[in-house]
Amino acid sequence: MSNMLCLAFKWFHELEAYMYEGMCLNENDKNSGYNHGMYHFGQGQDKHSFRNNFIKSLLIVLPTFIIATLGLLYGLWRFSRFSEKSFWGSMQTAECVAKDVNLTGKVAIVTGASDGLGKETAKVLLKQGACVIMAVRDREKGDEARRWIIDYLTSKNYQPLHTLEKRIIMLSLDLDSLQSVRDFALNFYKLGLPLHYLINNAGIMAIDHYELSKDGIEKQFQVNYLGHYYLTRLLTPKLIQTPNSRVINLSSVAHNASPKPFSDWLNKHALLPQGPLKEEYSQQGFVEYGISKACMLLFAREYQRRYHDTTSIAVHPGDVDTKLWNENKWFKRFRYTFLKWLKYIPGEFKTVEQGAATIVYGVVTPNDQIKPGGFYKDCTYADDDIRKDMFLPLDNKDVNLNNQCNNDFKMDSQLWDLSERLIIKSGFDFNLPINQ
Repeated sequence: MSNMLCLAFKWFHELEAYMYEGMCLNENDKNSGYNHGMYHFGQGQDKHSFRNNFIKSLLIVLPTFIIATLGLLYGLWRFSRFSEKSFWGSMQTAECVAKDVNLTGKVAIVTGASDGLGKETAKVLLKQGACVIMAVRDREKGDEARRWIIDYLTSKNYQPLHTLEKRIIMLSLDLDSLQSVRDFALNFYKLGLPLHYLINNAGIMAIDHYELSKDGIEKQFQVNYLGHYYLTRLLTPKLIQTPNSRVINLSSVAHNASPKPFSDWLNKHALLPQGPLKEEYSQQGFVEYGISKACMLLFAREYQRRYHDTTSIAVHPGDVDTKLWNENKWFKRFRYTFLKWLKYIPGEFKTVEQGAATIVYGVVTPNDQIKPGGFYKDCTYADDDIRKDMFLPLDNKDVNLNNQCNNDFKMDSQLWDLSERLIIKSGFDFNLPINQ
C-alpha cells in the first residue's frame, strides 16, 4: 500500500510540474506583451502548449488518483475487518506459527507436497520433528522437492542429514484416479505407522475447459474434493486408532463462487448421482472450483460429526502466490495486472510461507483451543466468513458439533451420501484387504 501511495504522490508532482510549466509560459507571454498574459490567451503555440500539458497531466494523473484512492479505501475496509489476532495471523509464516512446538513422534500425510503450500507445510513439520509422508503425483518432481527440503534444513543446521532422510517418505498419489488413492492408502498401511495429521492440501484451480478425471467425474471436483474424501475414509481406521489425530481440509473463501443456494445444487446432483456437468460448466471453471472448496468445507463438518475420536477442520490459506494462478490463461493475465498490487495490502495476497501458516496452525494448536468442525483463516476461527446458505444455525458457537441436531447437518450429510455413491458407482469400496 505504501508503494502505491508513493507512486500516486509521484504522479501528483508530475501534474504540479506540468501546471507550473504552463504558468511559466503564460507569464513569459505577459512579460513580453504577447497575448495579454495568462488571463487572456491569444493565438499561438504557447497557448496550445499549456493546454496540451494540462490535458496530458490530467489523463495520466486522474485515473491514477482514482485507482489509488479506491485501493486505499479497499485497504482500509480490509483492515477494519481484521481482528487483532487475524491481522497479525495474516502476516505470520508457517515457521513462526510452529516455533517452539515439538512434533517428535508425530506422523503427517501431506497431499500435493511436491510444490507450493504442500511443500512448505512438509518442510515446517519436518523441521519441528515430525515424520512426513509426501503424497505426490509426479515422483520426479517429488524427489526434487524432498531433496530441496532436506538440503534446506541441513544448511540451516536444524536437523542432521541421516535423521531427516529417515523421517521424510514419498509415496505416489494421483487424486485424479480413485485406484491411485486406494493404492496409496494400502502403501501407507504397510509402513506400520500411526497417523496424527492428514493434510488434504493438493488441488487444481479454474480449468478453463470441462475435463473429466480418469473415473469420468469432473476433474476439479475429484482432485480437490472427492479424491480427498475417499482417501480420508480409507485412512479413518488409522486416524481413530491414533490419539489426538486431525484431518485438515484445504477449503477456501472461493466457496462463495459455488451455486447459490448450494442445497439446490446438491439436490439436483444427488439424484443421479453425478458431479458438475459439462453443459453447466462456467467459462473459466471458477464456479466448479468453488463447488469443490465448498464440498471440502461441508466434508470437514460432517466428518467431525460422524467421528468423535478425531478433530476435523477446514482452512482457507488465503490468496497465495503459487503456480495455481499460472494454470489458467485468464487468471495469469489477471494476476499480473491486479493481484500483484495486493501484496502491499496486509494479508491480501500472501507468500507461500504465509499461506501455509493457517495449515500449520491447524496442526500445532492445542486441543482446548481448536474448534472441531470449524473454518479457519489467517490463523483464526472464521465461521462468520462462511456463506450464509452454508452456515450452520448454531445459537452457541462453542457447542460441540457432535451435539447438534441432525437437521442442521442435512446438507453436509447429503454431500457425504453423494460422495459415497459416486465412489461405489465408479467400482470402488471402502474396505482394504489388509489387517488394520
